[in-house]
Amino acid sequence: MSLEPPSELTVVSLLRRALVFEKAKGLVRAKRFDDALSELEGHPDILQSPQGHEFVAKVATLRGDHVRARTYWLQILSENPQHSEAKKMVEAIDVWLARPPWLMTAVTSGVILLLVLVISVVFVSKAPRKTPPMKASVPITVAGPTSGKAVPAAAQTRPADAPSPIIRFSIPAPPSETARKD
Repeated sequence: MSLEPPSELTVVSLLRRALVFEKAKGLVRAKRFDDALSELEGHPDILQSPQGHEFVAKVATLRGDHVRARTYWLQILSENPQHSEAKKMVEAIDVWLARPPWLMTAVTSGVILLLVLVISVVFVSKAPRKTPPMKASVPITVAGPTSGKAVPAAAQTRPADAPSPIIRFSIPAPPSETARKD
């Protein structure tokens, strides 16, 4: 068994492959799925490798291209029948593709309706409350010893047990007998 160092061509191709994968991973993290796929399509040797198949399958799944993703996951399973992630993904995609077409519309509509309802409740609860209009303060002249002076309307409201502002005249009682002797 001889341990020969890898050829320079192999090292360069491995480094190039690693750089392409890292660039594509960065594009996926930035949610630029189409750019990541086009980055790999520029390198057919990488695209045809098992790592390339798995990467394209994952990107296609994230992108929502389930038909393409299923094709790549099946290709991975044909190369390695024990690949557990590929088995799970093919099963999940089959369930997703078998759903009735109206189901996605119903789910999306329900989510949108719920979102609108939550936003409406939040805005209604944050809306300023309307306060009743305040009575205007109008000067009113009050008869009596302070005749001619203006009194604001707010000062005229009195509690129920307060004395009436009406001035009453009373006739004094006749003087008592003790007061007459003086």
